[in-house]
Amino acid sequence: MLRIAVIGFYYGVFPDWMPYWLRSCADNETIDFFLVTDIGIGNVPGNVRVIEMSLQEVKQRAEAKLGMEVFLQQPYKLCDFKPVYGVIMDDYLKEYDYWGHCDFDLIWGDIRRFAEMYHLKEYDKFLPLGHLALYRNTDKCNNYFRLDGSRCGDYKAVLTQNENFAFDETDGIYSIYEHNGLPMFTKRIFAEIKTFHKRFRLKACDRNYKHQVFYYEDGKLYRAYEKNGRILAEEFIYMHFRRKLPANAEIDWKTIKAFYITPDGFVEKRRGMPALDEIEMYNHNSGWIVELWETVKFCSRNISKIKSKVENEFLALKQNRG
Repeated sequence: MLRIAVIGFYYGVFPDWMPYWLRSCADNETIDFFLVTDIGIGNVPGNVRVIEMSLQEVKQRAEAKLGMEVFLQQPYKLCDFKPVYGVIMDDYLKEYDYWGHCDFDLIWGDIRRFAEMYHLKEYDKFLPLGHLALYRNTDKCNNYFRLDGSRCGDYKAVLTQNENFAFDETDGIYSIYEHNGLPMFTKRIFAEIKTFHKRFRLKACDRNYKHQVFYYEDGKLYRAYEKNGRILAEEFIYMHFRRKLPANAEIDWKTIKAFYITPDGFVEKRRGMPALDEIEMYNHNSGWIVELWETVKFCSRNISKIKSKVENEFLALKQNRG
């Protein structure tokens, strides 16, 4: 069996939903998780290893491993370092066949099941985005970030500037793999939620249903949905909910086996397929008119930002010419 480790860095204050992240880690018994932080944390599952390390220590470690100065003053900048963790944290990861980087605003499904179903060992990079990506743990693969092909800048430019280049996403490490023809698994086997709708909807490139709800049960992550009068279920490797969710003080995360993940937080669930009224209760669909209006508002805000940025760039160019 392939040995897999997933590593994440977190600084500041742990989010309310952290216990649910840990719950889903615990049920992935054959996967090891490394949590690098300087925040005190209580009991964690046996397969979660806490590494006490300040952000300044991470910076010093990165510079020593890479042989160059890097810019790492704020935690958000760590997104650009994700594809480099195989080098920066090599002494922690040396016993594993694959290592991965992750986000924390998500709930894990059965990682091992999907890795085996889609033949992880055939790929040097498994999954396309920064929420979770697994890399073959060899010296050669761990240094692919140095290759040409990044559309957001080469690694030296990315790691030495304050700006967030999203080097862990499609314009960064994904583009390097694509440009160099490296074996990469890109199928969207995860649930990535849009941020601007009240109810949970997957991104436009994925299929949505009028009635759908997301839930965790016995170590697996599902979407239940209504189609042609039947309630069906679809399993995902993880759900990236991409928003702040409150915890439910009435739930004991250490013992709970099933819960809904809703736009308003976490709700304990009875085992078994949800009924239609439960689907509607925990992920209410206000109708296409409301969701169209939510889309229009989102697009309007972004157009305003783009317009403002263009105007500022134009003004700067004009002043420089003057």
